[in-house]
Amino acid sequence: MKMQPGEVESPERKSVLQILPEVFNYIERRIGRFILIFFLLFTLSVWLLVRIVHTDQDDLLIHFLPVGQGDSELIALPGGATVLIDGGPPTLDAVRALDAALPSGIRSIDVVIMTHPHLDHFGGLIDVAKRYRIGAFISNGLSSNQASFRELKKTLEDRRVPRITFGAGDSIHYASSVLIALAPSLDLGIVKNQNEAVLVLELLARNTKTLFMSDATSDVEGAIGKIAGKIDILKVSHHGSKFSSSETFLKTALPRFAFVEVGKNSYGHPTPQALARLGEIGAKVFRTDKDGLITVRSDGATLFVLK
Repeated sequence: MKMQPGEVESPERKSVLQILPEVFNYIERRIGRFILIFFLLFTLSVWLLVRIVHTDQDDLLIHFLPVGQGDSELIALPGGATVLIDGGPPTLDAVRALDAALPSGIRSIDVVIMTHPHLDHFGGLIDVAKRYRIGAFISNGLSSNQASFRELKKTLEDRRVPRITFGAGDSIHYASSVLIALAPSLDLGIVKNQNEAVLVLELLARNTKTLFMSDATSDVEGAIGKIAGKIDILKVSHHGSKFSSSETFLKTALPRFAFVEVGKNSYGHPTPQALARLGEIGAKVFRTDKDGLITVRSDGATLFVLK
């Protein structure tokens, strides 16, 4: 460990890694090699988990990943816990973007969330699940008949990833940060349009309020606006579709920054109508098709946008 000027290292203090060899030698002498191997694997797993979840990172980081025509956001909460929301279409773009956004050598993500089973949101999660160790997988409970969805489900089962169903009111608490599901609140058994049943998530961290709207329709936006009120950051719904980012919702939310996740497409996303409505409220708009990987950093007092 590099010492700073004026620091004196105490010979009586040892780190966990320094004392582990002594512990291992003692176990091997007294109990045997089999127990030693078990203890080593268990201890290493715990140590890695601590290293991943508890870091010196104090700021909130939100990465908007360039995955083409799809959605994918990586959140690094103060303290180091990571949450991946969606994985874009079935390409390696999400894996490449994660490799760029995560610290070197990290191959674990604490929570992965699939907002709904549309291919441009879950397709990239297949390779993410194969490459990264995932602590838990959260979805709205809806499924798909697509072969890609079956492959994702099998991959999660093979890797023994716990799966959890979320709905409105469910939340994740980590230190002082909270990620809350604001939708869906309806009976999923009667859903005809899956965009009406997406997981809409509100993040409260470092004095910053962020809404991740997935592909929410304007009707869903109307309900969300009444709950969330004014926000700081908006992940624009449905890649800037003209059927989302309604005037009523935007005038309630009044985001300072709006992020459109979009790639080459035949739908006209982001549409001039959605961009115009965002401009009318004074939101600064960023696009992954033009800006690439975009990172928002909040220290609790200031928001920084890094491209």
